[in-house]
Amino acid sequence: MKINAYTVVAALVLAGCGELEDEFETPMEAFDGPGGPGELAGMGAGPHSGSSPTLPVGSPAVTCPGARLIGLLDSPNASCNLGGTLPFNWDGYPMFSEGSPGLLALGAPVPGELGRYCVFEREAPPMDPQDYVEMFQAIELATTIELTEVAVDCMGEFPQADLNDAAVVEGMETAFDLNVDRVDDLMGTDWKRSNIDVTLLDTVPLGAANPVNKHGLQLAAVIDRIACPVYDPGCSGAIRNLLAMPRENWVDEPDWSRGGHHGTQGDIAMAVYQAVGEWEARLGSPSASDRLILNLSLGWDRDAQGAFNTGRAATMALISALEYARCKGALVFTAAGNNADEACPGSHTGPLAPAMFEEHPALDALACASEGYSGGGSGLPVFGTSSYTPLVYAVGAVDGLDQPLVNSRAGGQPRLVATGINGVNASSGFKALSGTSVASAVASATAALIWSYDETRTPDEVAELLHSTGWATGATADFSLAGTPAPMDVRRISVCAALDQACAGEPPFLCPQPGCAAEAPLSDAGLGDFSTQVDLVLATATVDAYTGAVTEVPICLPGPWTNLADPQPEVPVCPYCNIDIPPEDDSVDPDDVLSMSLHAEYATETILGVTLTTYDSARTATVHRFATEVIDSLNDGSSGVTTVTLDVPDATVASLEFTIESASGDVYSQANAITVNAR
Repeated sequence: MKINAYTVVAALVLAGCGELEDEFETPMEAFDGPGGPGELAGMGAGPHSGSSPTLPVGSPAVTCPGARLIGLLDSPNASCNLGGTLPFNWDGYPMFSEGSPGLLALGAPVPGELGRYCVFEREAPPMDPQDYVEMFQAIELATTIELTEVAVDCMGEFPQADLNDAAVVEGMETAFDLNVDRVDDLMGTDWKRSNIDVTLLDTVPLGAANPVNKHGLQLAAVIDRIACPVYDPGCSGAIRNLLAMPRENWVDEPDWSRGGHHGTQGDIAMAVYQAVGEWEARLGSPSASDRLILNLSLGWDRDAQGAFNTGRAATMALISALEYARCKGALVFTAAGNNADEACPGSHTGPLAPAMFEEHPALDALACASEGYSGGGSGLPVFGTSSYTPLVYAVGAVDGLDQPLVNSRAGGQPRLVATGINGVNASSGFKALSGTSVASAVASATAALIWSYDETRTPDEVAELLHSTGWATGATADFSLAGTPAPMDVRRISVCAALDQACAGEPPFLCPQPGCAAEAPLSDAGLGDFSTQVDLVLATATVDAYTGAVTEVPICLPGPWTNLADPQPEVPVCPYCNIDIPPEDDSVDPDDVLSMSLHAEYATETILGVTLTTYDSARTATVHRFATEVIDSLNDGSSGVTTVTLDVPDATVASLEFTIESASGDVYSQANAITVNAR
């Protein structure tokens, strides 16, 4: 086994905002040559390059040279060393028992179908085409594995917003609380609650002192604020991070101690299995939870070459791990995903994976047993009478007015949505985040709150309660469990309404009954207190004020698909930037004000350019480009706030895109959703 073997990875989306990184200008092709198979594209000449490799029929496309392979044995009793026939310098080991330090620590036999998955890795770089061909030939000759099911494990995307004054942050927190209908008073019933295990499969290893990417910690803080509204160390302690994205790029080794920004389907599959195993190991201890929620605020695009293939072992391994988790009683929420390029709203369509697995049914009790996944768990009910039982529950994101976020994917809205704009827990010290990552966290937190009062509900009953008590947005779902009647209403989660219904008929001293129901969005999107605090800052801060911007129609230039994408930084450049649109006054034109304050963590970096994109109610976009004076003001640490007065009276949503030069000289861009205050 090679815990730190040479591997290659494509990023998985922590489904927030982000842009594809053009790591390759064109998608790699598996074969070339008009007459038959040729060299695997993108791989340089090596020690075997004297002749063209001959690829066996059924070989997978090597879209990321250097990556490991995942295969599926015909029987769990077969060996991953293929009877000792592995080529020189190749290593094969059982995926779900030796794939990571966490799995090694479980030390338990791998159940049923999960015992069939193998990882094949080169013991050392460099790689060249013949290395893969020799491995494929060995698999073709083996009698215990099918080459047509072998996959290269590299597909994915990214994980997937002065004005940083504490009062402004708290104002945004208030807006978020209002939009999710947060409950802050459990009416003295918190003694009755059970701890519910919420495990975030994310960027952060458990106990990491200084993780590379704090995305998982930020979402944990959001979950804690909703699931644990009163001080309760047991409740907060049951919210855990487990590393599912240990990588920074294709060629570096995974970092199991500090984590990374990216991961593969195999990484996530192993994390799912590890989460269930560690939860089962905790059962019986004084603070253990009898229920498990898995939050997957991540995903990858299915349209990249070879990125999604249910007939190949990489995708199959993740599906098998999710089936195993559901058989054990886990409730799985996953982010529906965002558009990688806001300027090209139609270029990326449909939900990301694994959110699209909502179209797949979970296994029933008989099927779980046939796969070898029965037994274990907490012993509480797993299978009930629910008619809607998908493998995962996808969660979409809406803003404070129930509109899809700026970067929503066409055709990617599931039946369950939550407020995904400006999610923040002010006391945590983290800044606001926006995206379907936040929406998935809201769903996980609400489910944990419901389950803490009644653990006898099945996972599907809890998920159905979140949907049935939510506010009907008027939209219909773009995808749902195969075979269910269409169309299905899109409903926004109301924490208060879900808890009220869950406690209906219970004695009030055992279960809080706040007496609420889901309601239409507030006319000001809940931004009243936030707007007040912004006004106070503008009245007292040092402000550099400018007027006007060059306006233009956005040009959509979608780039080619890549297997690697760029994550949104865990700290947005401008988390509390906002546009204030006062009541229309024809005598003052323009009179709309964009206010910007950069976060202190970007003090060592240089802003090279900023563009504002505004969208009207019909989602027609207009780009505004700012003069050099505005950029200079943002880079000048002596200015508390930079304002630009412009004319955007029809704007309903907006985003800023910053072009940034890092202290090391790297240039990158970051999209940053901002708040629009229509007075």
